[in-house]
Amino acid sequence: MPDKELSPEEAKRALRLLENPQSFFPLYYAALSIQSAEQAADWLGTSAGNEPELFVKSQLLAGIRDTSCTDLRGFVLFQLRRLLPHAETVH
Repeated sequence: MPDKELSPEEAKRALRLLENPQSFFPLYYAALSIQSAEQAADWLGTSAGNEPELFVKSQLLAGIRDTSCTDLRGFVLFQLRRLLPHAETVH
């Protein structure tokens, strides 16, 4: 998980990333193509200062690395809602 917690506005932006296929699928496929820790660090580094995107990217990588979850979007959404219980209602 990212070191910094998301603000309510950042949570809204992260949800919008997850809900918009044009935003989410490029991140999803990029995460699936990462082969090394160096690639992951470089990819995450491109989101420096964009906390919502960094959250989504880091959770995608965590879902790939740490779980056998087949619904990575659902995994990221679950992590967002766990971090911010009110995320269900911030659209």
